[in-house]
Amino acid sequence: MDGKSDRRAENGRDSAGASTAEAQQALTGARLRAALITSADVPGYVVAGGAGAPGASGPEASLTADRPACRPLSDPVSSRPARPRGAGVTAAVTTRGALGDGELNLLLLSAHRTGEAAEVVGGITAALEECRSFGATDGEGGTRHFAVRPAKAPAAGDEAAAYVMTDTGDTARGTATVTVVRTGSSTATYVTVKPSGDPGGPPLAVVRAQHAKLAEAAVHQ
Repeated sequence: MDGKSDRRAENGRDSAGASTAEAQQALTGARLRAALITSADVPGYVVAGGAGAPGASGPEASLTADRPACRPLSDPVSSRPARPRGAGVTAAVTTRGALGDGELNLLLLSAHRTGEAAEVVGGITAALEECRSFGATDGEGGTRHFAVRPAKAPAAGDEAAAYVMTDTGDTARGTATVTVVRTGSSTATYVTVKPSGDPGGPPLAVVRAQHAKLAEAAVHQ
């Protein structure tokens, strides 16, 4: 097997051995909420939230890139993506006991129609080939400018993509790593931010725990 196939074989099967890549039926909103990880699933982390309507809070909630080729890079955190989500859940994941310099991961679970989850990840990969910056309108009608660069995707899920996105008007606080992990017809998007320094990416234990719950939900719905 090649590396991608090995990763699918290791991470893309539930306890019964069924491939999540083959479980393409979109999860309902109720099933998606039930598949959200809890603090009990990830010792050392606190999971808070579980509300519907995925998207970042504040002006980023409807962030839209001004270049169509770059739209796949603004869509994961937007409430108005080019491909509407069938259902969504949002939560925050923090390190237990973390203070000012701790990482915060905004977690967005999304259910997609058949084939569209793979298109979301593929669209990010393609956009990173030609987009290193773009302008975008936010939820308040303002224009913001972002610099982007590829980041290392975690070895988890059926496939994954990641990139670092920096608001050039707020370089001190406006940098985040966006990681999208596909599980069958669902995606888990992590937006990792940190008050200072490189935001890094989401904890692998969190990513794998979320993949496992989505895989189980896809097989047993």
